[in-house]
Amino acid sequence: MSLEVACKCGQRFKADQRLAGKKVKCPNCGSPLAIPAATAPATAALPARAPAAKASEPQPLIVACACGARFQAKPELAGRRVACPSCKQPLAIPTAQSKPAQSKPQPARPAPAVPADDPLGPLGNPLSSSFWDDLPGDPLAGPAPTASKTLAPAALTGAKSAWSGGSAGGGRRKMGVDLLPSRSTTELFAGVILALLAIAGGLGLGYLASANYAASQASAAWPSVNGTINSAELVENGYSRRSGKKYKAVVQYSYTVGQTPYMGDRIAFDGYGSSFTPNQVVEKYAAGTTHPVFYDPTNPSSSVLEKGVTASNFILPVISAILGLGGLGGLAACCVSIVYRLT
Repeated sequence: MSLEVACKCGQRFKADQRLAGKKVKCPNCGSPLAIPAATAPATAALPARAPAAKASEPQPLIVACACGARFQAKPELAGRRVACPSCKQPLAIPTAQSKPAQSKPQPARPAPAVPADDPLGPLGNPLSSSFWDDLPGDPLAGPAPTASKTLAPAALTGAKSAWSGGSAGGGRRKMGVDLLPSRSTTELFAGVILALLAIAGGLGLGYLASANYAASQASAAWPSVNGTINSAELVENGYSRRSGKKYKAVVQYSYTVGQTPYMGDRIAFDGYGSSFTPNQVVEKYAAGTTHPVFYDPTNPSSSVLEKGVTASNFILPVISAILGLGGLGGLAACCVSIVYRLT
C-alpha cells in the first residue's frame, strides 16, 4: 500500500508504506517532508485547493507593437518588457486587467518574410516563454542605461592602428612605406627643406658649370700674344681644422694687343686649369717668366693663360650632380615617409 503525500511546493507523489512516520526530502524542492502514518488519511495532509483555481484558466494576452505587428503572449509574461519579434524594439506586456499596450498608430508596413526554420514561427501564433527573456534592468522601469566608457589614449591609438591596418579588416590601407622610421615627423619636414636647398644649390652650380664649360670651349679659338708674369704668390684664404690655414694662388700678368697694354689675373675659366693645387700654380707661373696669353678678339681685356676644356672643367659638374641627386633622393625619402604617417 502506498501513501499519497503533498509538499508545500505543490508537488504530489506516492511514498512506500515502509516510510510512514519518517522524514524524507521532497524530490522537487528538497524541503524536509514528514510521511504520515498509515492510519492517518493521506488526504488530511493535502493543502486545500482553492476551488476558483479551476474555475478560470489564464487567457493569453493580446499585444500590439508600434510597428503594426500583433501577437499573443503567455500570461506569465504580464508586466514584463520583451523585444518585439518583428522590429526588436522594447515592448511592455500589459497585465490581465489593463488594455493591450497601444502606441501611436503608424502606417502599417508589410511584415518581413519568416524563414521556415525561424524558431519564433509565424508572428500570429502564441510565443513560447523561452523566447521572451527580460531586457536588462527593471522589467517595469525599462532597459537599463548603458554606461559611457572613456578610452585611454593608448587604447585610441590601438584602435586607430587596427582600423587603418590592411584591407583584411576593411579599414583604410596606409600608402607607401616609412623609409625613415628613426626620424620624427618634425625632422622629416626639416629634411624636406634641406633637400630643396640642396636641389637649388645643385641647379645653381650646374648653371655655373655649364657657363664655364661653354666659355672654355670658346677660348679654344682665341688668338694669343706673349705676356709677362708680374707676380705669383699664395694668399691666405680661410682656415681648416684639419690642415690649418688655407691658401689660394694669385697670378697677375700683362700683355699688349696692338698698341694697347692689358692686365689679367685669370688662369683658366675652370679655376687653376691643368694645375690642381695653389703651389703647382705658383711654381708653373713664376714671377718674371713669359707665357702665352689667350684673349678674346672681341674683348681683348678678357684673357686666360690656359685655353680650351681642361680636367678642372669637370669638377664643378660632378659637385652639382652630387648635390642635385642627393637632394632628390632625400626629398623622395622624406615625402614617402610623411605620406605613410599621415594616412
